[in-house]
Amino acid sequence: MLKPLLRACPQRSIKSTLFFFFLALMMLFITSVRSEASVQLAAKEQAYLDTKPYLSVLALDSFPPFSYSEDGVVKGYTADYMREMGRLLHKEIRFVNGVHWFEALRMLRAGELDIIPTIVETSERSTYIDFTSFKHIEYISAAVFHRDQAGAPLEKQIIAVAKNTFLHGYLQEHYPHVFLLVTASTDEAVLAVANGRADIAVSSYPSLDFYIQKHWLSNLMTGQVPGLDLPRQTSLSMGVQKGDTLLNSILSKGEAAMPQSFVSGLKERWMSSVHRTDDAAGLTTEEVRFLRAHPDLKLCIDPDWMPLEGLEAGQHTGIASELMALVAEQLNIRFTPVASGSWSETLRQAQAGECDIFPLIMKTPERESFLSFTRPFVESPLVLVTGINEAYLSKLDGLKGEKIGIVKGYAFNPMLSEQYPDLNFVEVNNIEEGLLKVREGELFGYIDSLITAGYLVQKHYLGQLKISSEIDRFWQLSIGVRNELKPLDSILDKVMSQIPPSSRQEVINRWVSIRYAAQHDWLITLAGIFATVMVLGGVIIWYIRLNLMLKKEVRLKNEAQQAALNLARTDQLTGLMNRHGAEPLIEQEMARCRRYQVPVCMMILDIDYFKRINDSLGHKTGDDVLCWFGAVMAGVTRETDHLVRWGGEEFLVLLPDTELSAAGELAERYRRLIEEGAAKATVAFTVSIGVSQLDPEDRFSHWYQRTDLALYQAKNSGRNRVHILDKYSEKEVTDAASNSPKEDAPP
Repeated sequence: MLKPLLRACPQRSIKSTLFFFFLALMMLFITSVRSEASVQLAAKEQAYLDTKPYLSVLALDSFPPFSYSEDGVVKGYTADYMREMGRLLHKEIRFVNGVHWFEALRMLRAGELDIIPTIVETSERSTYIDFTSFKHIEYISAAVFHRDQAGAPLEKQIIAVAKNTFLHGYLQEHYPHVFLLVTASTDEAVLAVANGRADIAVSSYPSLDFYIQKHWLSNLMTGQVPGLDLPRQTSLSMGVQKGDTLLNSILSKGEAAMPQSFVSGLKERWMSSVHRTDDAAGLTTEEVRFLRAHPDLKLCIDPDWMPLEGLEAGQHTGIASELMALVAEQLNIRFTPVASGSWSETLRQAQAGECDIFPLIMKTPERESFLSFTRPFVESPLVLVTGINEAYLSKLDGLKGEKIGIVKGYAFNPMLSEQYPDLNFVEVNNIEEGLLKVREGELFGYIDSLITAGYLVQKHYLGQLKISSEIDRFWQLSIGVRNELKPLDSILDKVMSQIPPSSRQEVINRWVSIRYAAQHDWLITLAGIFATVMVLGGVIIWYIRLNLMLKKEVRLKNEAQQAALNLARTDQLTGLMNRHGAEPLIEQEMARCRRYQVPVCMMILDIDYFKRINDSLGHKTGDDVLCWFGAVMAGVTRETDHLVRWGGEEFLVLLPDTELSAAGELAERYRRLIEEGAAKATVAFTVSIGVSQLDPEDRFSHWYQRTDLALYQAKNSGRNRVHILDKYSEKEVTDAASNSPKEDAPP
């Protein structure tokens, strides 16, 4: 069939066709080769990987957008990067999450964790971590603060920072006089600024932007604070266990082989916009037909829930109204609000089929009986509003019997009643009624979302009410659809995912800024500012004192725990490490020897005729001899070695990275030092020393037996000797031990 076709074509067309045909084949071949590309490793590096069933990688739970956990799934730029690294290396990547930072450092140091993919290189960490030469991530540090507080003096502000982070240490070192509010996470630090517990939160710029958009905190802004000189650029390398040069080299080759198109795509996905979704654009044919059949839908409105939504002169208003306008524009349909006098009435209207869609509603089991829900796209923490004179509360358990207002029918009411059974919850018709009763003293406090409570407190009750506590509950709001209109669920999910987070933020910014400016009264503002300054001044002083007391208690507790730990690991007579303290070090050095084929030696030093010293001169003299010997050895032992009082007059020295010949020379030096210097002690004495090197196949008991045998041979050769033993058999050890003296008796 091809021949007639070719004859019918001009000769030039045939050549061109053939040329492009072969060119296409070449491109397909190149593409297939590249798709199967992998990292070219040296034989030693490949052998190293073959010994490991997988690579364990730390996944931080709260370092978005680089690494974070959501519904048990590890997400973020670094997570996707390491998954691709595993694909290139043909090695499974297993993420380790849910561990504290210091525990992760300990695991890496002990060989229980292979890689920390995001870590700042410091001189202290360099003593036990090797860092990659390439920088995995580079970002700038920034601060978050209230828009109306920009430019306030630094020394009068409280800075929130996540505990044990690089910036936590940086602030402690460079700003020791600034008060720090240390939080468990960057998320908590940002919320501390939002609810007034702190003035500034610091972290990486991407993380701060992530949490501001996550919680819709339009009253906060990100930038630099005058007088606060944060690191302009922070570089994060990958870290591996000290001495693990093969894994370090493998990671560098993996980074070099990573396609730039893939890295660019990752940055576009995770850095360009927070909360970006990957839902497919467009609707199915069935969904389009459904919309054509339902061009006019009725909205179920909460009439008094500003700035989220409300009814003014019969018109839907607030943040929800503008978001639904964006949805209506994209779907080419119309939303008509249904008038309601209260939230309870709105719920009844939905159940009766009088309205179709809730723009913002929380999913509950009871509501699922008549509604279906999109994924949550607004999240706001619950807060407690009280009178201005009430102290800040870390939790609500201490408010037993107090009257707390909640709006009737709100989704979180049953959860709060179950979590705080000792509180006296009083239902109110709307948020205005609840806040008014708090101001009048009829209620101790009122609970609502941070967005709505903060809006109304600043608008109507500045200087009278304040946010006094953050509750460990979040209001997750979705769009709710009557079950009879179930197809709308997936349609609205798709549309909401296509509205950029920046557009959502613009909607919030407009409402917060415009509504705060309305009904402005400067006398009330000045009075509120004065009252707020007075109250906050007292609260801050009280808080600082309390924080100092807590810090002191924590420090004393830590010191007591450390003292107890040191006591358990330290010989009380000589002050040296005892056998209990030495066992983990011995196991660590033996594991390092087996893994990296590095030498490690042991020497046992035994004081000659110590029993005679005790018997003839008394135990006090014997103790003095042991203390003098321990002090002298501690002064001459190398920094990398470990000196241990093993028991009685027997001392042990562990010598990492030391060949047997070098260990023997060192032992002879110690022997001469004791012989020449013992004249200065209470009584002159000498030592016998046994030395041996670990065979990677040895158990500790065999290694110790061999060294102990070397000591026995030094004793049997006339004492005041060094004996080196490089190999042995079980029989040799047994025979020698049976023929050697059981006590160090005089000749």
